[in-house]
Amino acid sequence: MTRIRMNTELRNKLFNKIKHTFENEDTQEREAFLQAREDVDRGYSIASTLAKEVVERSYPVDDVATLRTFKKKYGSPCDVDAKDKCFYFAHNEGAMGQETH
Repeated sequence: MTRIRMNTELRNKLFNKIKHTFENEDTQEREAFLQAREDVDRGYSIASTLAKEVVERSYPVDDVATLRTFKKKYGSPCDVDAKDKCFYFAHNEGAMGQETH
């Protein structure tokens, strides 16, 4: 039995032609993907706002500020966030230019 192997250059040419065809083909799946890609940032914003409201109901802003002060002063031994079975929220100082609670 003989195996025929294409060289890398030919494989790359074929891949690029197929990729170009699939990216420019007008299908329902492609349209749905492009729409979802546009909607995801708005969805993240809505989810972040809702999560902030829920968390601030349970953990007053003043208490969180006090804990952050202690954490900065004493480091990780004062880390009080824990994983929940459903959600995990963590505070990242200056993450992507935004502060979250």
